Amino acid sequence: MGATGNAGYEPGVKKRRLPVVLLFCFVVAGVLLRILGGNRIVLTDLIYSPGVLKTFPGTKTPENSARSFYLHIDRGEYDRAWELSLEPDWTGPDTDELFFREVAKDPGSFRGWTPKDRFIERNTWELGADGTGVTLKSVEARILRAVDTQEYAKRYGIDGLEKAYLLTVTGRLLGSCSLLRFRTSLTVLVIDGENRVLLSGTKPKDSYFYESWFSDITISGSIWEQ
Repeated sequence: MGATGNAGYEPGVKKRRLPVVLLFCFVVAGVLLRILGGNRIVLTDLIYSPGVLKTFPGTKTPENSARSFYLHIDRGEYDRAWELSLEPDWTGPDTDELFFREVAKDPGSFRGWTPKDRFIERNTWELGADGTGVTLKSVEARILRAVDTQEYAKRYGIDGLEKAYLLTVTGRLLGSCSLLRFRTSLTVLVIDGENRVLLSGTKPKDSYFYESWFSDITISGSIWEQ
């Protein structure tokens, strides 16, 4: 990664080192307790393995395009995820201390779409080169309704915009000690016959961009349960 990307994101990593270390200690302690108790260390039927879960659903429908986007993120295939998405660039090349800054939607400052190299660099920094920052067990998507295309065509100057759909995406994530559920809403645009997941390109301060893709997270179970 380039020096600019490191300068922008490193403070956030330093800030989270202590919680990560503590979490690691708790996980190790839990493993030791299970070993001493004669229990299995990991319930392998609950663990998601990218190579065996399922094939990619493709991109012929808005729902499958959304699912494929998440699967590419999970596998660290950020170049493929970028090809399936459009993310407004509200910041430009200025990424200095970006972790600490709020990035808000400002129609008057739309600079175009986030470039591929910056999208890959940012997600590599936030999630790891192989998507190790997120472990996706399952993901589903369904269309809630069609939405008016005029707003998006006008705001972003999109030519060839044919349709727009509001989707709800749900899924399960594997946490350090828990199974998590997430639910989020997103828009898929149909441009010249191809589906594109529209990302917000925004985030609160002291957070990462990818966190908005996994909003409304709840605990659904424990990986230690028999």
